Amino acid sequence: MQCFFGSIVYALEMELKAFTQLVLPTQGRLFRLAQLFLRNREEAEDTLQEVLLKLWTNRQ
Repeated sequence: MQCFFGSIVYALEMELKAFTQLVLPTQGRLFRLAQLFLRNREEAEDTLQEVLLKLWTNRQ
C-alpha cells in the first residue's frame, strides 16, 4: 500500500513541477495584464492567484 501512495505523491510532485515550469515564465506578464485591466495591484494579485488556483484544481 505504501508503494501505491508513494506513486501518487510522485505523480503529483511531477505535475506540480510541470505546472510551475509553465507558470513561472509568464507570471509577470499575466500580473501586468491583470493590473492593466483591473487598475488595482491587490485586485490583480488576488485575481491572478484565483485563476492559477482554478487552473491547478481543474487540470486533467
